[in-house]
Amino acid sequence: MFNIIFLKVIKNYSITIYIMLKFNTINVQQHNYNNVKTNNIFVLAGGQLSNGNVNQWVKERLDVAIKIKNNNDNAIIYCIGGGTYHKPPILNNYNYVIHESKSCSNYLIDNNISNNKIKREWSSYDTIGNGFFSFINFIIPLKIKELVLVTSEFHIGRTKEIFDYFKNLFKLTVKINYIVSENYMDSEFLTLRCEREKKSLESFKENIVKKIKTVESFFEWFYTEHNAYNNIMTREVLEKKVINSY
Repeated sequence: MFNIIFLKVIKNYSITIYIMLKFNTINVQQHNYNNVKTNNIFVLAGGQLSNGNVNQWVKERLDVAIKIKNNNDNAIIYCIGGGTYHKPPILNNYNYVIHESKSCSNYLIDNNISNNKIKREWSSYDTIGNGFFSFINFIIPLKIKELVLVTSEFHIGRTKEIFDYFKNLFKLTVKINYIVSENYMDSEFLTLRCEREKKSLESFKENIVKKIKTVESFFEWFYTEHNAYNNIMTREVLEKKVINSY
């Protein structure tokens, strides 16, 4: 079964395979989760259905987290993500925002993960924010020294670049084990997202990694220039198909 899936990915999604090989991530079809030992499982949110439930590729991320959690009784699952600034938030029956991390925690609880083994973050609205708030909300104050981070194959390359950047920026020795889940996305959406991920990764390396070397300068850039967190909130215009992949 693995060979069939592997060949399919090579044929259609060469960018994804490049990311998997380059960063030596764990292939979920092959991996035995009994071998993953951790006290901290970080899962990146990545979109919702119109009813506020998680979409299929986020469900895949959460299912991987559940498998790891089931072999690590004391582990905490950290759901990371408030939403996206590419489309309006989803509201509940009382007109309050359903944050993506809440959708994730709901799914985990429905799948028998105890409420006291879940922590949520809801300030981040993109992957840079995912990394930033993971560090300042959890990793730094809780003195976390090791963690597993789960996200989709198409997303792992940029995620690793961003989390490694913050690890270096904050001068920490935390060990991060990056684990991929299946993309489980329509092939057209996946192609668009892979192309966008590639461009975003290049932009992050060029404009952030190479130029912003201190915590102070990152804070200044983040709150004055990043469109999701500054006071201007300029919205990037995206194709509807791309928006639907968020």
